[in-house]
Amino acid sequence: MYIACYAVRSVWISYITHDISPAADASPLWIPQISMAMGCIGFALAFAHALVLRFQGTAFMAVSEAARSE
Repeated sequence: MYIACYAVRSVWISYITHDISPAADASPLWIPQISMAMGCIGFALAFAHALVLRFQGTAFMAVSEAARSE
């Protein structure tokens, strides 16, 4: 969750300060950073969902009986 907040904050600061790439194209840095922020948010949501399911006592991933080796 902290990484997602930091990534979103990094995108916001790059957008506010008009931070640009030092390369020849001088593209805004918030454009590639937004994909990292979206990925971090998705990971945080999936992790929170897995924790909720774990506390409820259900499995996060379904395992078939044929896949078990006992």
